[in-house]
Amino acid sequence: PNMYLRMTASTPGRQILCSLGNNTPGHQVYDPQKKAFQPLPGLEKTDTVSSPTVFEDLFIASVSGKGVMAWKGDELEPVSSERLPKLPDGATWYPVSGLCTPDRLIMQSGTKIYRLDRGEAAPTFLFEKDLRGGILRGISRDGIVLGNRGQDYFLLRPPDYDLEIRPIPIEARGRSPLFLRSDPEGRIWGGPHFGQTLFYYDPDTDETVNTGAICDGGGEVYDVAFQNGKTYAVSYAGGDITVFDPGLPWDQWNLENPKPLANVRDEGFIRPLAGIDVGDDGFLYSGWMAKYGVYGGSLARTDPETGEQEVYENPLGPRALSALDTLDGRVYLGTTLSANGLGNATGSVTVGAWDIVEKKIVASRDFEGPSNVSHLAAFPKGIVVALDGATLLVLDPETLETRATLPLDGDGISSFRFQPDIEKSEVWFARGKDVGKLSVPQGEWTTLATFDKPIQNLTRDSDGRVFVSAGAEILQLRFD
Repeated sequence: PNMYLRMTASTPGRQILCSLGNNTPGHQVYDPQKKAFQPLPGLEKTDTVSSPTVFEDLFIASVSGKGVMAWKGDELEPVSSERLPKLPDGATWYPVSGLCTPDRLIMQSGTKIYRLDRGEAAPTFLFEKDLRGGILRGISRDGIVLGNRGQDYFLLRPPDYDLEIRPIPIEARGRSPLFLRSDPEGRIWGGPHFGQTLFYYDPDTDETVNTGAICDGGGEVYDVAFQNGKTYAVSYAGGDITVFDPGLPWDQWNLENPKPLANVRDEGFIRPLAGIDVGDDGFLYSGWMAKYGVYGGSLARTDPETGEQEVYENPLGPRALSALDTLDGRVYLGTTLSANGLGNATGSVTVGAWDIVEKKIVASRDFEGPSNVSHLAAFPKGIVVALDGATLLVLDPETLETRATLPLDGDGISSFRFQPDIEKSEVWFARGKDVGKLSVPQGEWTTLATFDKPIQNLTRDSDGRVFVSAGAEILQLRFD
């Protein structure tokens, strides 16, 4: 009944520890011989297990609130903590499971790394390094510690273990983008599912740049906005807002370019499901989903120069924000019933208008039945929203009353967000293999083009050229 099987690990008795998530979270040990699950002894239902490894005859893991625990034998009997190795200063530690073997235990305490080989009485200190999102992956025969961070890999050579960061020396294979956006210069921007990287493509020169990780936190970039030659990105899972100037040298390690601008994780929000936009006042507005295990959302108003910001929690009630657009001194918002690590909430979803001067919701409209206001685009003549990606509505900008209801027969909208044409009051979108367009004044939508493969995202540049993504490909749509 669970949404996730988050982790598996082998035990000394060749059983498999399974970390399950969401509806019935917990940890179960699967016995391939018996074809049956059983709980991991000594744990409560709320305990979280991480960094499991096998060292000598023990199965070792870090357990939330309890520190490191160990088990032995086919029955995985809990072992006294007295059998576990101790650090010289008595500090707490956890196994770096990717570096451990039955003959070697690598222990981490804060930013300090220790090594204990089979038969040794006490661990040996190796080095202290803040890897800032880097992941330790292995140790070579001559003791070099290897890891990766975004599009780079790094080495730590004994005896000094100085950090050597190197770009992975091949062009990264294309990956399906989570979103597409066009900047004022006509470049097409996007980012892959996970990786925390960006790319930008210049259709005039046919040049593409793939960046490294834009921030220290793991996850992915959900959306970008542009102002004064800079790109502002919002990222899961650390609630980060990052500024990047593509005209300046890359120096993320020293937090120069790209550099952190702000974050909302301290307020309890991590997923920028509604994306980011620039308001009429020049501030950045982004819409967020709460952290795992919590229903709720927030609207962040961020100064693009100083990073100073205000975070407005649950502006439309305890719902995550799922759609956002700005127009004429307002931020139009949509909500969803979904949440991180929880089943859908019950009740209605909402479309609301936030006044950037009064800093409050000045109009709202509830919708019973749908689970998600999936898309939203604001025009002077009407607010276009999509409910569950399947029904288009045109709402009055002031009252949010419905002017037109337009079902989408067949495929729902696949693009991350609408692509508005403000001058013509039109909305472009991808659905299945089709490119669709809705005219706000006419209250009608049409199919403009059909591809031979499903398309996931769509954007238009400042010259009106249309680009779509199909898997890892970026295609340009031309009308003869």
